[in-house]
Amino acid sequence: DEHITPEEGVLMEPMSVGFHGAFSIEPKVDENIVVLGAGPIGLSAAASLIGEGITNVVVVDIDEWRLAKARELGAKTVNTKEQTLAEGLATHFGTVNVYGYDVPNVDGFIDAAGAPSLFEQVMQIAKPHARIAIIAVYKEEVPVSLVQVMSNEVKIIGASGYTHEDIVKVVAHINEKKTPITTMVTQVYKLDELQQAFDKAIEAKE
Repeated sequence: DEHITPEEGVLMEPMSVGFHGAFSIEPKVDENIVVLGAGPIGLSAAASLIGEGITNVVVVDIDEWRLAKARELGAKTVNTKEQTLAEGLATHFGTVNVYGYDVPNVDGFIDAAGAPSLFEQVMQIAKPHARIAIIAVYKEEVPVSLVQVMSNEVKIIGASGYTHEDIVKVVAHINEKKTPITTMVTQVYKLDELQQAFDKAIEAKE
């Protein structure tokens, strides 16, 4: 729409990636969903879920500044520098007993972190029939226990890019200002400052 600012409009592409990943596991309104990673794609996934009425969303990261942005979007947060993934998720969602062990009551995970150690923790605590979407770009191989996948009937789904339908949903999200997504835009540069913009982005700091 004409009233949309450049800071809002520029988020359409990353939000489409996040939306596609978040909804690849077909989340339901009353389910408990966890987003791993509070970078642009993880925040986009969280905003997409919240904008579609899925409010039980937790974002996991080790950077408190990024987690503060997740909270601005309406998500709950877990900082795994301060507590274990299992402890943090159990605090928000409670637990269920699986084969004599209590695990967090999480229905779906959206992996936008690409951290092997974090994924391994997810596999250790995934309850039966949990769905896991991989939208992160992993730079190394990650071991997966297929016995665990089989016994808990866990679904692991890859999600890359987006569809026309995803873009239409994201355009509506931006037009209707469903969440304050512009919190993700932290700097604005002129075209002749492009190299400075790339340098800042590569730093991945405040």
